[in-house]
Amino acid sequence: MIQTIYARPLYPAATPFGVSAGNLHRITKRLLAAKLPSLQAKCHQHADILPSVLDYLQIKPERRLLFGHSIFRSSSGRAVLHVNGHYWLVRAGAALDFAPEGTSRLFDLIKDPQLKFPLSVQSETGLALEHETKAFVQYFINGTLDNNLYCLMQ
Repeated sequence: MIQTIYARPLYPAATPFGVSAGNLHRITKRLLAAKLPSLQAKCHQHADILPSVLDYLQIKPERRLLFGHSIFRSSSGRAVLHVNGHYWLVRAGAALDFAPEGTSRLFDLIKDPQLKFPLSVQSETGLALEHETKAFVQYFINGTLDNNLYCLMQ
């Protein structure tokens, strides 16, 4: 999952997190040696790495990290994807294909893993996932325009 890539420090003597650069490779080795939770029943994505490392090191960012969750916390997990102009939100056995300029589609990943039979987006689950997806899209676009998606320290 997380591995040490560089043998020598490539960063200044101190990082924004107060960890000396010489110890960064030791921290990643400790993360690998740590007893990790079972990841089989959860949905994870690459955006979960930063919150997981911060959680493991017990560093609390000043701002919430909306993209990604710590794998050390109990939750069902989620993944947000952008593919060919469509936004996908995968959470708790359901997947929403959100098309900003068209109609959205909802799928039950347990009963329909091949995504052949869309369900009604007007259901309670569909509306909640669509609302959450719209919030992610708005947060991402605004954060990208303002260049402040991951400003951890002020």
